Amino acid sequence: MTVPFSEQRPDFAADLRFDIDRGLAVSGEDLLRAVEQRMGALPAELRQLFVAFSTPAVMRKGRPPNNRAALDFAMGDLDERYSSLLEQFRSEDASPSRPRMTPSERAYRQLLDEFRDDFPNIDWRALRNKHSA
Repeated sequence: MTVPFSEQRPDFAADLRFDIDRGLAVSGEDLLRAVEQRMGALPAELRQLFVAFSTPAVMRKGRPPNNRAALDFAMGDLDERYSSLLEQFRSEDASPSRPRMTPSERAYRQLLDEFRDDFPNIDWRALRNKHSA
C-alpha cells in the first residue's frame, strides 16, 4: 500500500541524526521541528529557547584532506619520478601488443599507482593537470 504524497511527512529526527553524524552543525530551528514532530506544539517560551540553541559542528581529528604542505612534498617527489619515467618511456619502443599511449600518459598512469596515498580518487588526466599547475 502506498501513502499519498499529501500524507507523507519527513522524519526530522532522523535527518538531524544524519547531519550530526556527518559533523554538521544543527540549527535550533531544526531541533525544534524534530521535537514538535514527536511531542506536538510547545509553548512559546520553549520555542524561543530552542531557536536560540544549535549543535556545534564536530571537529575531525587529523589534517584536512587538502593539506597544501603534504601536497607540495608529494609534488616534489612526483616531479622527480615523472622526469625519469618520461625518459624511460620515450626510449622504449612501442610494443604492438600494448595499446598505443603517449609516454606522458604511461608515466602518469604509473605515478598514480605509486602515489596512490597522496593522490586518491583522481585519474591520470587530473594528476597531469595538477602537476602542470
